[in-house]
Amino acid sequence: MGLQAEKAQLIDTGVERLIDTVAKFTVLISRRLPDDVTARLSELSAEETEPMAKMIYDTMARNQKLAWDLKRPSCQDTGLVQMFVRAGTQFPYVDQLSDALKEAVARATKWAPLRLNTVETFDEYNTGTNTGTKAGDPRMDSTGSKGIYVYRFDGATGRTKLLSHTEGVCNPSYLAVARDGRHVYACTESRMAGMGSVSAFEFDRDAGRLRFIDKVPSGGDNPAYVSVDTSGRWVVV
Repeated sequence: MGLQAEKAQLIDTGVERLIDTVAKFTVLISRRLPDDVTARLSELSAEETEPMAKMIYDTMARNQKLAWDLKRPSCQDTGLVQMFVRAGTQFPYVDQLSDALKEAVARATKWAPLRLNTVETFDEYNTGTNTGTKAGDPRMDSTGSKGIYVYRFDGATGRTKLLSHTEGVCNPSYLAVARDGRHVYACTESRMAGMGSVSAFEFDRDAGRLRFIDKVPSGGDNPAYVSVDTSGRWVVV
């Protein structure tokens, strides 16, 4: 076996182990509360004196035990699985990470089993795996979006027309428009440790286009809000 083949086999083995571990952990947390939460609920139950409240605590404890004994989720509505991942640039499976996590959730959905909660909005069907049909590069926008889109809206007819969109803006999560109407600022979520940033654009109102000016680090991972002061000189993240 050549070096490249051996490397590919190691990656395949590592990815499979990652999928299996995440899937089993997802099943585990659907059946069992964290130890500190369980301990606190037990303390509160012991302190409770009202009969109705005491009954509720007892029922919660019994349900948790049944979930573990019967190997079933402790709540009928298991919600949507959300994962927030930090992976360094040298993480060996970063290129396979998005697909691996998607497969892990699909397996956990079958093993737990989890309630089927993911519906494709526009196609109107349940995927049956608790995952969407698209899972992009975890370092970029997972929706496949181009970034920021500019539309023209006709208030009389309610119709919109796409004029332009930005390129290469990673996950713009919040926008703020300066009072002059000519500058737009966007939080950009990199989903990588310490890589969050704020991007600045010049807006050509007539052409309906945004021209990228610059971006600066936000001092965090995923900035969620940006605001421009009334003078237009300062941006707060």
